[in-house]
Amino acid sequence: MKVLVISRGYMSEKNPVWGNFEAEQAWTLQRFGHEVIFISVDSRPLEKYWRRIGLTKFIDKQGMPVYNYFFPIFSSLMTKNPFIPFSVSDKLYERMMIKLYKRIEKDYGRPDVIYSHYLFNSFLAIKLKTKYHIPMVAIEHWSQINNDKLLPRVKMMGDIVYHEVDNVISVSNTTSRRLKQHFNYDSPVVFNMIDTSSFKYEEKEKPTVFKFVTLGQNTKRKGFDVLVKAFAKAIFEKQVELLFIGTGDWSNIKNMVSAYGLEDKVKVLGPIVERADLVKVMQDCSSFVLASRKETFSVVCVEAISMGLPVISTPCGGPEEYINDSNGVLVPIDDVDSLAKALEDMVLNYDKYDRKTMSEQIKLLFSPDVIGRQVERILIKAVEDNN
Repeated sequence: MKVLVISRGYMSEKNPVWGNFEAEQAWTLQRFGHEVIFISVDSRPLEKYWRRIGLTKFIDKQGMPVYNYFFPIFSSLMTKNPFIPFSVSDKLYERMMIKLYKRIEKDYGRPDVIYSHYLFNSFLAIKLKTKYHIPMVAIEHWSQINNDKLLPRVKMMGDIVYHEVDNVISVSNTTSRRLKQHFNYDSPVVFNMIDTSSFKYEEKEKPTVFKFVTLGQNTKRKGFDVLVKAFAKAIFEKQVELLFIGTGDWSNIKNMVSAYGLEDKVKVLGPIVERADLVKVMQDCSSFVLASRKETFSVVCVEAISMGLPVISTPCGGPEEYINDSNGVLVPIDDVDSLAKALEDMVLNYDKYDRKTMSEQIKLLFSPDVIGRQVERILIKAVEDNN
């Protein structure tokens, strides 16, 4: 089966998580024997960092062809100009996507199925489905879908896409319920996969310093501000540290750390590009914390549990479906007191967690072989239903 995967983009040194979920699934399908072509349309502002404008192609380390079409539609000038309608950018997007497709068909032939991640990509990909009559499956893990009320543009895109594609996968039961609520669509659930060969349990001595770690792009949605407040409020009977890892501007968090006088206990490490380096840092930690206000799944929580790290998380749309008393604890969103208490309890009760069993159980649910086969069956059915 020839699969055309449509992604946000592909990982880079400047943004090591951009498109990583999509690539993991694509590599797994490729390992199953399918021919996979990986494409993206990139319109992020050029002023963030330089990229080559136009169409680019390379073969990644897994032997997968990766295509991208970059044109900086959403420069600061355009995003701040209320007189430029979405129809203009939509038309440019459509032209870029069709150019990409024509190049791919020339290089590799017609794909058997389109597999598109995120509604904003699927909105583009639907043009390919209708123009070239190719079966299409979408997978939804966009946090915008989990809002109580959708933005008009999001609702418009969903109304078009979800009733045109052959199937829509949700990455959590929460997202599936939202698709039913907002679009009356019954979506099957296939959780995100994790790299169990990297994020694995290892025996280690009990640490002298108990380290909490959190990971993600520093945005308001991640709730890092709540985590700093809770850590400052918590009272620990031993030496405890908190590590922040991820992309973005960390000045607000650093300012909070300074204001609370926590410079010797809280460390902002910023982005860690290489997966092996990230794993090494996490292996040196005792517990993972997610104070997020909204997620669609949260792969990082599953990766942490796979390594044997008990997790403290909010029920933000995903973690509540796999975190239980055996592998962690849930606390209310934006509740500084409850989070502070959970941090204290985790340090006191860390020994109650069977870290090896936690890891084994999570792998039974989220390994590439398990999740990849579920995705594969849905793609094959879409192809068969169109023959």
